[in-house]
Amino acid sequence: MAQRKLPEGWKYEDFEKCVEILDNQRKPINSSERSERIWEIPYYWANWLAGTIDDYLFNEELVLLAEDGWDFINKKINVAYLISWKSWVNNHAHVLKWKNWVSNKWLCFFLNTVDYSDKVSGSTRLKLNQWEMKKIRILVPTLSDQQKIVAYLDKQFTFIDSMEREIEAYAGKQDKDETNKRKLGKLDELENWIIDTAFQWFDTVKLGEVVSMNSSKNEHDKDLLSKISDNQEVTFLPMSSISEDGYIQNYTTWFFSKLKKWYTYFREWDVLMAKITPCMENKKSCIVDKTIHWFWFWSTEFHSFRTSPLVLNKYLFYFLRWNLFLKDCELNFNWAAWHKRVPAEFISNYELPLPDIQTQKQIVQKIETQFAQIDTIRREVLKQQGNLKELRKAILFGVFGGFED
Repeated sequence: MAQRKLPEGWKYEDFEKCVEILDNQRKPINSSERSERIWEIPYYWANWLAGTIDDYLFNEELVLLAEDGWDFINKKINVAYLISWKSWVNNHAHVLKWKNWVSNKWLCFFLNTVDYSDKVSGSTRLKLNQWEMKKIRILVPTLSDQQKIVAYLDKQFTFIDSMEREIEAYAGKQDKDETNKRKLGKLDELENWIIDTAFQWFDTVKLGEVVSMNSSKNEHDKDLLSKISDNQEVTFLPMSSISEDGYIQNYTTWFFSKLKKWYTYFREWDVLMAKITPCMENKKSCIVDKTIHWFWFWSTEFHSFRTSPLVLNKYLFYFLRWNLFLKDCELNFNWAAWHKRVPAEFISNYELPLPDIQTQKQIVQKIETQFAQIDTIRREVLKQQGNLKELRKAILFGVFGGFED
């Protein structure tokens, strides 16, 4: 596709000529300390408001650009946003302020059109480091053109915002099933309630007594692994491949020689659960299927579970997504290297409600039937929201995209 010529008076400039970087003023605080300092000052994470706090680091309009813990590849998702007033920003977002030629709002709009695929690094968590960020060239129109374009974008996005609110209001309608007397506001709350009611009425056993966690290789596994040659491809699963509703969206393959020493393996039909924050709280869990050579490979940021004849893997999968269980996990995190993880020992000793296999099958069937009804509504909502996100990005790329540098 031919590139557009820059209009008269427009130019590209080096990042640091246009932007002041305030990253050295950021300060992370762990969740336990922050829980004791809740007040009214916004506390920002990679790309969202993570809570509130009782003090501030900044008191001005700024642009926050995600540094890590965010999806830089999905072009429908914004990676930069505008904040104002008093704020506290942790070290998962770059803190930026316009310096020359551009306004903060223009800078924010522009950064949401940049292709970050060749600028981020990392296998478990994509990271945009400051060195790569500084390589971004900023499109700089004349000040009058900036003002006109920002006004145009504000008008378009205000209309899209109103459409999104209407869709969210539709998604927020209570369940229409007359037999369900629960007045639930949102679809995800309905799913949580369904799972909550499934696990409350049975005798319990320690999970580790009926489920094998993070299984070491047995003789059968060693025999299977020994038959895979170094130049054969095996299935590799990044954390980003698992959706928050428990599906494997995509995966890749790597040569066995690159994975056999450094990555954890899982067997087909094992259940996986992210043990690192925020992936655990976001319900990054799944049942392994569609694999090559009966094995998946991934890093140590998953706990794996292999069920016994006493436990269905689907029953365990839904249990691991139970809000009460996840809340208890949060209360028992270990903190190391700026990340929180739930220890295997805590999960192994957790009390698992355990009915007989036939009852487990009935519970799974009931959950999946009700979830299918919810998914029908959710798909329509997501379709409409996706259309609006695409429209939002199309408008941005129509303004910023395709100019020759």
